[in-house]
Amino acid sequence: MFWKIRYQIRLNNPLRIQNLFFIVSWHDSTVYGSRLRNGSFDIVRLARRQRTKCPHAALPPWLNGSAAAEPFLISRRRRVCYPWNNTMGEVLNFAMPTKQVTVPATLGGRIGGELHQGRWYEERMLSYIASLGIAGTYLDVGANVGNHSVFFALNTRAEKVIAVEPTSKAIRLMGEFLAANDLTEKVEILPYAASDENAPVEVHSVVGAAPVLLEGRRLDDLIACPITLMKIDIEGAEPAALRGAERILRESRPRLFAEAHGEKERSAIRAVIEPIGYRETGRYFAVGKLRNLSPTYEYVA
Repeated sequence: MFWKIRYQIRLNNPLRIQNLFFIVSWHDSTVYGSRLRNGSFDIVRLARRQRTKCPHAALPPWLNGSAAAEPFLISRRRRVCYPWNNTMGEVLNFAMPTKQVTVPATLGGRIGGELHQGRWYEERMLSYIASLGIAGTYLDVGANVGNHSVFFALNTRAEKVIAVEPTSKAIRLMGEFLAANDLTEKVEILPYAASDENAPVEVHSVVGAAPVLLEGRRLDDLIACPITLMKIDIEGAEPAALRGAERILRESRPRLFAEAHGEKERSAIRAVIEPIGYRETGRYFAVGKLRNLSPTYEYVA
């Protein structure tokens, strides 16, 4: 049994810091700290007799230069059955303060593996995005099975999420993920490959995989509503997709998070968006365990 509690801890209290993850001895309990904010932080208290290991790792101090820490897996699980396809899933309580989420058993692979362990895939970036408190419509380009879209819908101030994903298998799995969490109305799926022209395009589902020919569309032609935040991760096709979204970027000025697989691609992204008025903030989410496989950079206009 564990409880989420908020304690006010004075900054001069002795804290034993391990890799920027706060661990405080508190009488008969061990306290695992989350995000340091204005001298207080949310904590999870576990009775010593039932204490479990809480994995922790270093992360960059992205909160105004302050040391920050995120909690990882401490979850309660219960098995659930989906009657429409007779499959099993899990209801997980994530330690990173998020709403309860149902993860279908059909969700596999690298992303599904993270979710079934009680972690959001690329959770450090997602935690930062949630901390921004941006409302409005979020655009998730390269939504895959819906990890980011579901997180945005559940744990940010987004009123609507548009998920752009061209591959049929990912669309099917994302649909199951959305249905399991009652998000089919809040998240709209656009089954196209984002590109700079309305024509078939070769798409790599992962870097190095054989390409498949899918229907390409310019985001400017697909989306008419204002966009407040845009995340794009489409395995090297980001510059072309951004060229097809220049109107959105120019008119809506969304906060942008774009993945780049190397300096060449990063420069190509900047060549598209800098003339529109965008600049890198200097914040990025880099390669490493529990982090993004390729760096994702933040841009503002």
